[in-house]
Amino acid sequence: MASRSSITSAQKTQTSTIRHNALAFPVPLLTTAFVIHRHFLYLLDMKEVAVGIILRNGKVLACQRTRSVRYPLKWEFPGGKIEAGERPAETLTREFREELGISPSACQEFHRQEWIYPEGVSDPEHEGAFRVFYYLVPGYRGTVVNNVFEQIRWVTPKELLTMDILEGNKEIVTLLATHAPTLL
Repeated sequence: MASRSSITSAQKTQTSTIRHNALAFPVPLLTTAFVIHRHFLYLLDMKEVAVGIILRNGKVLACQRTRSVRYPLKWEFPGGKIEAGERPAETLTREFREELGISPSACQEFHRQEWIYPEGVSDPEHEGAFRVFYYLVPGYRGTVVNNVFEQIRWVTPKELLTMDILEGNKEIVTLLATHAPTLL
């Protein structure tokens, strides 16, 4: 156990000085050590994702995941994981080209959310925590071609409410349906 004098000595060495009107005041530096409980380790590995809500004639493009991926046949919006050094809008450009053969001509951030899939928390083999950047995409260059999805469909925001939507996208679907008249 450390003696009282060694603790006091350590405290004295961990100070800074604030200067104000030619006066100097010693101020202790506050250092905080913390431990993340094992149940919250998934927060350290939160994946960032950019998602595009493509708008056309009062409808949005919904994409159905294939049978061979996690959450098979769930409906979602196109997009993907943000790579190191990439901005969300750059991710959309890359993902749209890969998934749909198009490039966004404009995009505007609409909503951000963090979503945690329970199986990703209990099983470290699964990604479970996501920070999602949703962008409205009112225009694009090229012709939409389905390169990776089971199917794609142009639907109204109200129709999205009746589809088997990926759990993490349900909040944005509700927002779209609620605000559709002002967005589309």
